[in-house]
Amino acid sequence: MASPASPPPPGTGTVRLTSWRVLAGGFVISAALAWLLVRVAGAFDVIPPTVPWTTPAVLTLLLIFVAVTAHLTHRRIHRDRRRIEPSRAVSLLVLGKATSIAGAVIGGFSLVYGLMFLNRFDAATPRERVINSLASVVACIGLIFAGRALEKACRLPEDEDEPSPR
Repeated sequence: MASPASPPPPGTGTVRLTSWRVLAGGFVISAALAWLLVRVAGAFDVIPPTVPWTTPAVLTLLLIFVAVTAHLTHRRIHRDRRRIEPSRAVSLLVLGKATSIAGAVIGGFSLVYGLMFLNRFDAATPRERVINSLASVVACIGLIFAGRALEKACRLPEDEDEPSPR
């Protein structure tokens, strides 16, 4: 019997793709928090914060970075059949998981936050909230798919032959 401090035998650990259930859960919880934030702010006559234009811009830059990283990783592992260092593969896998989950959470919050001000679209500040929030949602959808693509790119070619449990 192995002691708790000893590492697991090689080949026993597996990391699965981030499930759509986890992403949907993050989306729904953050959407509920956005709704609650706007409602509580309205109840206390507090002006909700605006969404700066830098938010969708930074999310888009992150999307581009993760998508390019996913493409290069996939090309290296699957097309060129070159190996990468295990620590780098784990880092890329964590980056993929983190960006897909962050995309779901930020996207859910941004969608509901923007939609809450849609009925006041004719005023400048609510219009800015709606436009920047919905632009953030588009970038977040891209982040979800880019993160999942990076996760898939980190899979070894022999792992692809195994059926994935649902």
